[in-house]
Amino acid sequence: MTRDARPSAQSATNRGADPNGILASIGLVPYDWRIDTDTLTWGANAAEVLQVRDVTRIGTGRGYAAFLDPKNTATRYDAVMDAGGRDYGAGVPYQTEYCLLTGQDGKTPLWVEDNGRWFAGPDGRPARAHGVVRAVTERHQNEQQLTYLSRFDRLTGEMNRNALTETLSAALEEALKFRGSCGFMMIAVDNLARINESYGFGVADEVIAAVGRRLRSRMRSGDMLGRFSSNKFGVVLKSCTPDDLTMAADRFLAAVREDVVQTANGPVATTITIGGVAAPRHARTVAEILAHAQESLDTAKAKRRGTFIAYRPNVELEALRAENVRATDKIITALNERRILIAFEPVVSTAGRQIAFHECLMRIRRADGSVVAATAVVPVAEQLGLVRLIDHRVIELVAAELLETPDVRVSVNVSPDSISDPDWWSAFSARLRARPGVAQRMILDHRNRRNPQHR
Repeated sequence: MTRDARPSAQSATNRGADPNGILASIGLVPYDWRIDTDTLTWGANAAEVLQVRDVTRIGTGRGYAAFLDPKNTATRYDAVMDAGGRDYGAGVPYQTEYCLLTGQDGKTPLWVEDNGRWFAGPDGRPARAHGVVRAVTERHQNEQQLTYLSRFDRLTGEMNRNALTETLSAALEEALKFRGSCGFMMIAVDNLARINESYGFGVADEVIAAVGRRLRSRMRSGDMLGRFSSNKFGVVLKSCTPDDLTMAADRFLAAVREDVVQTANGPVATTITIGGVAAPRHARTVAEILAHAQESLDTAKAKRRGTFIAYRPNVELEALRAENVRATDKIITALNERRILIAFEPVVSTAGRQIAFHECLMRIRRADGSVVAATAVVPVAEQLGLVRLIDHRVIELVAAELLETPDVRVSVNVSPDSISDPDWWSAFSARLRARPGVAQRMILDHRNRRNPQHR
């Protein structure tokens, strides 16, 4: 039995080492193409890899071309005959990817990657080519899926935010170039949180998808729809005047409001709220368009959901925002350049007139050397969300001072924004733990918003 088993094992080994078997197992088939005679010779595994019953049908370049999908943008012929290059004796490499229509019905897509080299004849033109063809249908499908998901939203099938922004940028560029106009709408599905709570996230997704379909059904030719965020869509409207913007909004509002959405859990009523902006009339960059559309949407929501508001410039508001930008820059610069200072004001006991502790007063030194009191800075910093950074710096300065003067006790004013922020408290606690003896001599005083530093 041992002798009988040996030939069988040897046969299995030989089969495993067969070059054609190896190539077939990894989806590769070699070929040699004599271009002058159009003869195409394939490896023994061609029928298996290329899913062609009669290999003689692909025995010529012309016969092989008959299996090519007409939608191909490039083929082996293009890669060899039209790619250019010059053969200096070692051949010229080429690589391309294309689709064959094979299988029993002759319609099954088979994507292949074609790698090879062509060799020149006496006239310098390609006379012969050889290489290998690899079946890559699964890889191609995965790449196509990734490409699709990089630009389109899986739930609605519409453009995702990145693709929508690119489309908006192109529309704005065209409008600026040809002195035209375009519009952009930010559309929010109303009460999505209530729908989630009442029916579940699955139903909310059904509602979002249904709203997307209804919006698309009322769009003009050439306008583009995308999903901007979880409950928001964006619509890019080309050649759009302010009047066109209003008419489009009326169509969209009616499309969603006029009928309930049929879901797996029953009918759900929903509405949308819209903010829009005309460009370049009221915005000359993509960032401005998005900001103004969002602002208009917020205004519409605050006024009455299920309505549309178009952006209108507000001179006073724009001036305030410009001033906020300047104030933010000044505060951040002062922090970075360490121009936050601490002044100490003694607090004495009424009984013995002894100094009980010192109150720490924050000051900012301007770039010109002048000093600004906290009352001129803290309210603005609180409004802009920067006060916690200032409080961090003040605590840092106070802790350093307490380390140098062991007999001093201090009171520090801290903003309510910092008091209510767990992250601020974590950083504050870590700083004090690293400086033993400091915490016992520090009093935190809740700063009054109306009188930031009691002065």
